[in-house]
Amino acid sequence: MPTLSRVKEEAGFLSPGQGFRKGRCSTCGSRVGQRFVARLLLVVALLSQVVLGGTGSPPAYAAARDGLSCDPWSPVPSPGAGTSGSELDGVAVVSASDIWAVGSYFNLTLNSSQTLAEHWNGSHWQVVPSSNVGTAFNSLVRVAADLSGSAWAVGESTNPAQGDDQTLVEHWNGSHWQVVPSPTAGTDNNDLSDVAVDLSGGVWAVGAYFNTTHNHEQTLIERGHGGNWQVVPSPNVGNDNNDLHGVAVELSGNAWAVGSYFDPRTGSSRTLIERWNGSHWSIVPSPNIGKGDNRLSGVTVELSGNAWAAGEYFNRVVGNFQTLIEHWDGRSWQVVPSLNVGNGDSWLNDVTVDFSGNAWAVGDYADPNNMLQTLVEHWNGIAWQVVPSAISAANNSLLLGVDGGGMFSPLRAVSRVWAVGYSGNQTLTEASPNQVACS
Repeated sequence: MPTLSRVKEEAGFLSPGQGFRKGRCSTCGSRVGQRFVARLLLVVALLSQVVLGGTGSPPAYAAARDGLSCDPWSPVPSPGAGTSGSELDGVAVVSASDIWAVGSYFNLTLNSSQTLAEHWNGSHWQVVPSSNVGTAFNSLVRVAADLSGSAWAVGESTNPAQGDDQTLVEHWNGSHWQVVPSPTAGTDNNDLSDVAVDLSGGVWAVGAYFNTTHNHEQTLIERGHGGNWQVVPSPNVGNDNNDLHGVAVELSGNAWAVGSYFDPRTGSSRTLIERWNGSHWSIVPSPNIGKGDNRLSGVTVELSGNAWAAGEYFNRVVGNFQTLIEHWDGRSWQVVPSLNVGNGDSWLNDVTVDFSGNAWAVGDYADPNNMLQTLVEHWNGIAWQVVPSAISAANNSLLLGVDGGGMFSPLRAVSRVWAVGYSGNQTLTEASPNQVACS
């Protein structure tokens, strides 16, 4: 499963390019404290917010509207690696001075992509050495961290002997990134697209594997605990392609996974949402817009247990992809109106919840010159709004991942939301203003 940037490159868009010289992180030391105590305090604090601060009823959905009154996001300089292209695909916020971003860069010597990890120490981004499996293709696409600062990143690596993609899991133990053995399903391609951590210290990762019996991709879900990973059975719709692209964990330990499946009746992809109830994964009905392709790329959960999912659908009337946002209100998933920019394609690649409980979604859109530009949308409790973000007239600029601390943000002392991607031939990081508010 290629990253979004690789998919769009195949469709005729430009790929990322030249980066900067690799450095070494001097402020990524191990974090002090007992994880059990941190988790206990987290449960008490978060439950008190749910009990004392919850509204008890879902918000009323309004039509999406232009949010030019919101303070704009600003780019923050970030390095790359090598001299021939770097991109960032995922970001995880531990605190205001402890943030991870992961992706890949092209290694000219090896003639292949290699993993890329960067760290924000409160003042600047630095490249931190990360591991690879062999010298063939390696890529990290998502990262997640717990309150102690332990972080997990997932993606894929290519086995040159067999020519197949294999799952790739790496762990930050407080001093360095190391590859952790992860299983594969079947005998063909396997890759992981997203990762999430829960209060027990467990980790969920989702993606897809190629089922040689059905000759199609099928869902792949893996569970890690204490460094031991195993495949957990997950359902599929039919025997055609099924892919999972996003995963998020609730305070209760239940989890959501989102993606898409191919429906031969419509000849298009349809939304796919699955739920972990503590014992098994099951498919939950999710809506679609029209009969064209509908895909979900990211999911996030609120303290209340409600959830957001974001992606895109193909509008056959206008002939373009348009943004797709869905919300779980505790009973069912519903499409919530969202905005598109201009008359070209618009995509949403990821979604998160910030310290105020509002949601953010990021992606990109095609401008009149068919250049990709960054797209940021904000849920203010009533409607989704477009928020100004960096625009480059000369380069394709995409935001692929976003994080504001999620439902744990009240305890992370986080006041900014961060997004990552690439612009032209360099990594791209953007951040919201401090204590951002949209009217």
